[in-house]
Amino acid sequence: MKRLTIVAMMLFALVAVSTTGCPSPKKTEAGTAGTAGAGSDAKDFKLAVDPAKDVEVKKGTKSTKVTVSVTRGAEFKEAVTVTLKSDKDKVKVPDKLTIGADAKSESFNIDATDGPDVDSTFTITVSAKGGDKTHSVDIKGKVTAP
Repeated sequence: MKRLTIVAMMLFALVAVSTTGCPSPKKTEAGTAGTAGAGSDAKDFKLAVDPAKDVEVKKGTKSTKVTVSVTRGAEFKEAVTVTLKSDKDKVKVPDKLTIGADAKSESFNIDATDGPDVDSTFTITVSAKGGDKTHSVDIKGKVTAP
């Protein structure tokens, strides 16, 4: 009986230590429409675009403005170079964009090319690398009549 009591006490102590004495695993934020990155790592960053979906670019009129934002972890102090890849036959965007070390965001314009048909859809992939992390967000939209 003593042996059973001692084993039961040891098991209880083991369970108590494993559920209260160990730190919880670190949670990371999953990418959602318009954002990518993990917000809990001090050396990481989060990338966001606004707007990210249902972007309308009117053919033959002024540009559509999109803002790319970066939220940095406490130890992430460097500039972020953003690469933009698009359906070049439908929309024009700059190849690169730099968000300065002290800046939170930078904007760019999307213009329709002469080639696309009205109501054609496009995707622009916004990617950024900082430190050893790379994040990407897609912008979805369509070219419409003026």
